[in-house]
Amino acid sequence: APLGLRWRGLSVLAVAQAKFFTMRILRLVKACRAVSRCQAAQPIYVARRYAGHSKWANIRHKKAAEDVKKSALFAKLGQEIRTAVRVGDSRDPTQNARLASVLDKAKKAGLPKDVIARAVEGKSDTNLETVFYEGFAPGGIAVRIEARTDSRNRTAARVRHILSKHGGELGALGSVTWLFDRRGVVDVADANSAAVLDVAAEAGAEDVVDDDDGGARVYCPPDEVAQVRHALEDSGFLVADTVILYEPRELIEVPEDKLDSFDTVMELLSEEEDIAYVAHNAAL
Repeated sequence: APLGLRWRGLSVLAVAQAKFFTMRILRLVKACRAVSRCQAAQPIYVARRYAGHSKWANIRHKKAAEDVKKSALFAKLGQEIRTAVRVGDSRDPTQNARLASVLDKAKKAGLPKDVIARAVEGKSDTNLETVFYEGFAPGGIAVRIEARTDSRNRTAARVRHILSKHGGELGALGSVTWLFDRRGVVDVADANSAAVLDVAAEAGAEDVVDDDDGGARVYCPPDEVAQVRHALEDSGFLVADTVILYEPRELIEVPEDKLDSFDTVMELLSEEEDIAYVAHNAAL
C-alpha cells in the first residue's frame, strides 16, 4: 500500500485508542470522585443518626433522674409529716406549728392529698425516729443535721463518711448547738416589714425584716408560728411559707480553697434520703 495510506491508517488507529483510554480514565476519575463523596458524607450521616439517638437518650435519662429525685422528696416529706405529728402530739395543724409548716411544704412540692392524709394518720411501713448529728464541714463551718431514720447506725455512718471524706468531721451531740437559735419563720409576699409589723408583733413575733424578693420575713418563737401565720392571713396578707429552722448566731466566711469541698458536702447531705434538714453558719 502507498506510504500515505499506511500513515493515515495508523493515525486513525491511534486516535481510536486515545479515545478509548481517555474514556477509561474519565470513568475511573468519576468513580473515584463518587467514592470520595460517599466517604466524606458517611461521618456526617453517622453523626446525625447518633446525635438524634443521644438526644432522646439524654431526655429519658434526665426524666428518670428527675423522677428519682421527686420520689425521694415525697418519701422525705412523708417522714417529716409523721415526725411532726408525733413530736407535736397533734394531727391538727392549727395546734401543731411544726405540722403546719411541713404540710405547706408538702402541698407546694405537689405531694398527693391521699399520701398526705396517710402520713398525718401515721401510716407507714417503718418505724422512724428523729435523730440529730453535729459536726464541722470543710473550712470549720458548723453543721447541725436533722434526720428521720429507722437505723441510727446506718445514718450516722453515712453522715460521718460524707463529712470526713471531704475534710470535715462528725462531732458529739451539743458540740455546735450553741452556735444556733431555733426560730420560727413566716415569709410574707408582696408586703414590706413596716406593713406587717403591727399585726405580727401583736401575734407574738420577735422581729420583722425585709427580704430580697420584695416581701417580709417574720421571726417568732417556734410554738407561735401557727398563731402568727393565721393572724397575718386574717389581716389579708399573703403568707408564702412557714418553717422552723436553726439560725446561726454568727456567720463565718468559707475559705476560698474550701468552697468546692463545702458545696460538695452540702449537696451530698441534701441527697441523703434520711436527712431532712441541714443548718450551717457559712456566709454565702
